[in-house]
Amino acid sequence: MKEVKTRSKEIHRSLKGLNRKANKFMRPYRVNRDTWKLGYGYLTKSDIWGRAKQLLFEYKMLQSQFLECPICNQLVYQNHNVLHHRKYNKKKFFKPSYVTFVHYFCHERIHSLQGRPLLSRYMKRKLWIILIFLIVISLFLVLFPLLT
Repeated sequence: MKEVKTRSKEIHRSLKGLNRKANKFMRPYRVNRDTWKLGYGYLTKSDIWGRAKQLLFEYKMLQSQFLECPICNQLVYQNHNVLHHRKYNKKKFFKPSYVTFVHYFCHERIHSLQGRPLLSRYMKRKLWIILIFLIVISLFLVLFPLLT
């Protein structure tokens, strides 16, 4: 038990150092949202990200016997996972309570539903036109026999 606590503390110290490195890495990209996204993409492919991902996976494994994907509730393995930020803090990229591990397809599903309406404005307009057309036709079919 004592070894687990000391290893957890070592991981926390390493993650703090990696946070500082990530902040230095991202400093030039903090101009606007577009450059931030560009820099974030570069950060996810860097050695800093890979090392932090390994440490976070080890830390989460120390906390529990196995990792479960919060989306599909299946086991997440070390080589087949994505580091997902539940909360973004630009100064604390790798805080263990802010991140979770999910499967690649679950991660795609999370981000495909976030902040986007299920139907686009164009599709809603089309559906309204079809609905009005169906109402007009049904009224015509109901009223036409009565008129003749």
